[in-house]
Formats: sequence, C-alpha cells, structure tokens
Amino acid sequence: MLSAGFCIAANAQSALSGVVSDMGSGKPLSHVTVYIPELQTGTLSNEDGTFTLSSLAPGTFTISFSYVGYKTVIMTVVIDAATPPLQIEMENTGIEGESIVVYGTRNSDPDRTAVNISTMSLAEARERG
Repeated sequence: MLSAGFCIAANAQSALSGVVSDMGSGKPLSHVTVYIPELQTGTLSNEDGTFTLSSLAPGTFTISFSYVGYKTVIMTVVIDAATPPLQIEMENTGIEGESIVVYGTRNSDPDRTAVNISTMSLAEARERG
C-alpha cells in the first residue's frame, strides 16, 4: 500500500493559469505566447486574456510571456498544487522599424491617380507626427 501511494504522489500533475493584460489600460491581451522552455510547452492567452497550462510536473520553472509590440515578461514560478493564478501586466513598447514602405501600382493615366505614393524614413515619419 505504501508503494502505491508513493507512485501516485510521484505522478502528481499541476496546472498554471492566469490573466495577461495591458499595463497602461488594464485591458486583457489575447494571443499572448506563454512558454515554459524547460518543459518545451506553452499556450496562447484567450480573447479574455486568460491562459491555462495543464498536466505540468511540479517544480520551479522560467516562464516567458511575449506579444508583438510589448516588452517580454520573464519570471520564475514555483508550480505545485497550491500555485495561485498569475496576474501578468505587459508594457506596450510599440513597434519600431527603420522605414515605412508603401507599395502600389502605377496607373497608366497619371491624371486618374487619386493618391500620391511615396516612401519615407522612420525619422521623417516621426518629424511629421
């Protein structure tokens, strides 16, 4: 009997859940990547910012939360049966690039072109507001 109880405890599984939101507005963030590299497992947050990783072995793990336009959050969490849901706030950093390029096709009749097409650098875009 003692050995059967030991096997059950050794195979115990835990879960990790929580909510991911924008630090400034508090709005939930959907499709945030939640990843545990040591276990090579992860998930995405739902439309309401919630996520759940089930069937995890208990232990201490590094967890990363990443989303385009936001600063990646990396933290260490002890996962066991008593781990409370996490409340993750991510900082919006915006997306920056070197330039903005707009592609279009040329109309054979220049008088019929409704919009001018041009290219500008990121610095020019910032200057123009």
